[in-house]
Amino acid sequence: MTSFAQNMLEYLEKVANANLLVNGCIHILVIVAYVGMSFMKNQVIKSRIFHLTIFLLFASVTVQAALYGNPVHLATFALLAIVALIPLFKNTLIEPVQKVHKIG
Repeated sequence: MTSFAQNMLEYLEKVANANLLVNGCIHILVIVAYVGMSFMKNQVIKSRIFHLTIFLLFASVTVQAALYGNPVHLATFALLAIVALIPLFKNTLIEPVQKVHKIG
């Protein structure tokens, strides 16, 4: 009898090994986005790159879940992908945390 953890590990291994091209592209996307954001000075562009990258990550998991018939991941990551798109359409920024200045 196999445990839940073993079943989950086998599933994740099957999904990861079945689409090496997709997994490689996702890793390249994240690296390019990170490098691009580190050189950007404009906060609006940084925010858009960040939210678009997060959306693409969630969308790729959603597609993988649909292909492999995992309805829980499909629903969860589809919802997360939609939530990641909201800031792009609302034209909001991630406000940087302001430093607390000591008074006195």
